[in-house]
Amino acid sequence: MWLGQRQKTVLRPLQMTIDGGLVVGLLLLLAHSRPGGLDVLYSVPAVVSVLLMIIFYSYFGVYHFFADRFATVMRLTKAWWMVVFTLLLVAFITKTSGQFSRELALLWVTGAYCLQLVAHLLVPMLLRLADLRRHRVKARAIVVGASTLGYYLAQRINKNPWNHIQVVGVVDDDELALRRWLLDGVPVLGGSRDLGPLIEANSIEVVYLALPLSMSPSLGRIYTDLARISVDVYWAPDIFRLSPVNLSLKELGGVPLIALSETPLLGTHRLAKAVEDRLLAVLILLCLSPLMLLVALSIKLDSPGPVFFKQKRHGWNGKVIEVWKFRTMFASRSTDDHIKQATRHDRRITTVGRYLRRSSLDELPQLFNVLQGTMSLVGPRPHAVEHNEYYAKEIGWYVTRHRIKPGITGLAQVEGSRGETATVDKMARRVELDLHYINNWSIGLDFSILARTLFTLHHDNAY
Repeated sequence: MWLGQRQKTVLRPLQMTIDGGLVVGLLLLLAHSRPGGLDVLYSVPAVVSVLLMIIFYSYFGVYHFFADRFATVMRLTKAWWMVVFTLLLVAFITKTSGQFSRELALLWVTGAYCLQLVAHLLVPMLLRLADLRRHRVKARAIVVGASTLGYYLAQRINKNPWNHIQVVGVVDDDELALRRWLLDGVPVLGGSRDLGPLIEANSIEVVYLALPLSMSPSLGRIYTDLARISVDVYWAPDIFRLSPVNLSLKELGGVPLIALSETPLLGTHRLAKAVEDRLLAVLILLCLSPLMLLVALSIKLDSPGPVFFKQKRHGWNGKVIEVWKFRTMFASRSTDDHIKQATRHDRRITTVGRYLRRSSLDELPQLFNVLQGTMSLVGPRPHAVEHNEYYAKEIGWYVTRHRIKPGITGLAQVEGSRGETATVDKMARRVELDLHYINNWSIGLDFSILARTLFTLHHDNAY
């Protein structure tokens, strides 16, 4: 398609050049305006920042121009501040931060961000205006399949300011499904057996096949009919109702594959997550070690028994791991393997333990799990093995939450889905949030969840 070629050959390199030029140019301009003129020392962060931009901007998909404006702003914001954070980390490790002007650095960081933001909003708009003059007539398209996916596809195509395609109608044999489209003002052109005449009568150049899975047997017949007509044909498999995990497209030996369930922690992503976990876990332990010693002493003084409590839980890929916590209940010698969830006013919880649970301080020993590599700072919370087995039978997609390491905190926790899960519906909601995290995982999302965790440490649902 013209759009794909245009994006690769014009917009992406143009935007990358503008971003790099703005960042380097502003830094050198500010350095030159200082008393004494330009210091060659500032060329080092200029070069390093460009290298980091190449890495992080690619990672966060900054140059993915099918996104709406809000998504563009969010991706640019995450990527730029990761560049800044890494620069600060490098300066701290190399002990060179004192060689640079703090006022200049602050002006550069904020100014470069604002300039890039303006550029990312203006450049596509200006190119679009130029394209509209060159391509005043859009290619006409139809969607075959009045499914939810088909409707979503049509809306995305028609609302995308970058493409030169317009969906002019839908084709389907299901009258009830077509009626829903009529309510939204989308023209219904007819049934699938009338494709040939409909395409000719409406000057159609592009056809999107978005049939539901139940209509898969009809796909071959429809495509055979379309093969006799000079149109572009694209297939949008209706697989979202399968609740895919980290959906992606791949190719193996020339065979196209759709990954329906795959961990996002592959290659550089896995390395980045590991570095994030180990580095932050060490820093947090160093900062909180006095507090942890105080908690340990309080537990010993409050009730007899060990300071720590270990429980078997399911980890990455369902492997059973031992999770560390501060003991919050009275020590028991019972051999009963049945595990009962803690409830409000649970008599098994000690005085100190009740405070530790409400403040989430009982989870701090799991930093050792992070250093061991069995857990992550951010991820789906691990559940007791017995609870895991129960919910795996009640919730069809429950086990897919194990496609990533369990975490000390997670998206479900900062969204309010923590504490006792008294019903299957509550657990299903938690699992939905866990899967959303897996499907949208990024370093930026991890930092966002960690920051939000600070405001949810004390919670009434934790007991």
